[in-house]
Amino acid sequence: DKAPLQKSIREILIKNLLLLFFFLAMGCVATYYIVRGVTRPIAELVEGIRSGPHAPDLRFAGSNDELGLLSSTYSDMIESLSNSFQTISELKEGLEVKVRELESEITKRRRIENDLRESEEKFRSISEGIADGVAIIINRKFAWYNRAFCAIFGFRHKDLLDLDAEMLLPQADQMQAHLSGR
Repeated sequence: DKAPLQKSIREILIKNLLLLFFFLAMGCVATYYIVRGVTRPIAELVEGIRSGPHAPDLRFAGSNDELGLLSSTYSDMIESLSNSFQTISELKEGLEVKVRELESEITKRRRIENDLRESEEKFRSISEGIADGVAIIINRKFAWYNRAFCAIFGFRHKDLLDLDAEMLLPQADQMQAHLSGR
C-alpha cells in the first residue's frame, strides 16, 4: 500500500518546509541584527555630523546620502589639517627668526659686558695706581674709593662702605648737586 508511504513523505516534506521557513526567518532576523550592529557606528557618526555645530555643506550635487556626507566631512577635515599645518609652518618660521634675533642680542650683550668689564678693570687699575684720593659718592654714601683715599683719611677699606659721605666731606652733597645739574 502506497498511502502510508505517501503520508510519510508528505509529513517529511511539511517538516522540512517548516524547518526551511524557520531557518530562513531566523537567518533574516540574524542578518538584520548583524547589519544593524555593523552600520550603527556609521549611522551615529552621520547623525552626529548632521546635527553637529559645524555641519558641513555638501560639495557634491545630490549627495544627501551618508556616503556623500562622510566624504564631505572627510574633505573638510583634510582641508582643516592642511590649514593647520600651514599655520604651524608659518609660526615655526617666525619663531626661528625670533630665535636668531635673540641669539644676536645675546651675543651683543656678552660683547658689551666684556667691554664693560675690561673698562672697569682699566679704571680700577688706573685709580688704584695714583697717589691722589678718588671716591664715588651716590646718594650721600661712598659707592667706591681707592686705597689712597682711605690712607688720606685714615680709614680701613671696609670701614667707609656704609659711612655717610658728609661726615668726611661736608660739601659732598653740594658737589653731587652741582655735578648732576640740579
